Amino acid sequence: MSKNKYYTYIILILCAILVSSCSTKSSYGVKKVFFDGVPNPFEEHKLDLISIDSTGLIMRDSILANAKSKRIPHKPYEEKKCKTCHKGYNKNESLANNKALCYTCHDNLENQYQMLHGPVALGYCTECHSPHQSINRALLKNNDKELCFNCHNEDDVISTIIHKSIEDTSCLTCHNAHGGSDSTFLNAGSCFECHDNYTNTYANVHGPVASGLCFSCHENHTSKKQHLLKIVNNELCFNCHLQEDIYLNKTHIKSDKQNCTTCHNPHGSHNNYLLTKAPEE
Repeated sequence: MSKNKYYTYIILILCAILVSSCSTKSSYGVKKVFFDGVPNPFEEHKLDLISIDSTGLIMRDSILANAKSKRIPHKPYEEKKCKTCHKGYNKNESLANNKALCYTCHDNLENQYQMLHGPVALGYCTECHSPHQSINRALLKNNDKELCFNCHNEDDVISTIIHKSIEDTSCLTCHNAHGGSDSTFLNAGSCFECHDNYTNTYANVHGPVASGLCFSCHENHTSKKQHLLKIVNNELCFNCHLQEDIYLNKTHIKSDKQNCTTCHNPHGSHNNYLLTKAPEE
């Protein structure tokens, strides 16, 4: 018998053995002789495969079992009150993404903000929140940063000046995921994460500053205007303070309509009327 035929028979025999050994355990003895790195089926292994569980969470099998014990359940789901959200037990009959359903238990966010985040305005609550359970706070489907980048382009967000300096910061540290007074959805007081908190500096604090509403006067960090002010000079002050009343004051008549900030500190002061210095006796 030639060498080539001999090797051919050996290969065919090995293939037959491998094919006939259907189960992982029965084929392990043969496979480990010829191949490196064959997992031992008689030992427990932590799988590193990606799984999507019934709540839409994407996680590794190696942490899936541990995560189950740490999940936060949605109350109706925990109490097995499926019909609270489903007409029947068929998922196709779910009332999910129906904001009227969510608002039967949760506060109506449309009454809380001047501007709403897109998913909130459309009632797509389950785009961000799991209706059943989650390992994340507020039943979020993922950690907030990864969740935000499902819709917002990560490169565009990180490229802005302010985000470059705080790229590891949670989005929700500065932004409200549901809505706000303008399109940036900034949280009240979010500026104080980086800037001085004037409420701790002055005895008398300007109203917007005391409320943490810095963006009432300032634009975000993409602005090219001086001090990021929305409007320059006194026009900004007259958005809230009535111009006619201001100029009726004899002190202001004498000032010849100079800039308000010449005498007043827009953030706060230890003096009455936010004066930059105490009036002369």
